[in-house]
Amino acid sequence: MNAAREHGDRSSFGVLWIGTLDYAPAPLQASDRNIPPKRLATFPNSVTAISYGGENMRTALQSRIDAGNPRFQLKMYWSRPSSNGNGHRDGLQYSQGIISLRVECTD
Repeated sequence: MNAAREHGDRSSFGVLWIGTLDYAPAPLQASDRNIPPKRLATFPNSVTAISYGGENMRTALQSRIDAGNPRFQLKMYWSRPSSNGNGHRDGLQYSQGIISLRVECTD
């Protein structure tokens, strides 16, 4: 993911985590957003451009393939998603066009 648009002060948010969601292949429900993610990677909250290709990402993707689940979903979230209380927008904004998942098959 390339650099995001930054908003306000993220210092109260803690670190940025990326995780996977493990849900059934049934149609998505609004409640699926409450499924706890399995953490794959951690980044300091000052980072905006993210590139990650750790072994645990490959393992997570392969387990979804092996289970026959056609979905693989990543979730970005803060370790302490708390407001600093100043009434201004805080966080990172990524547009869909700058996010890509590249999967390479190796023997």
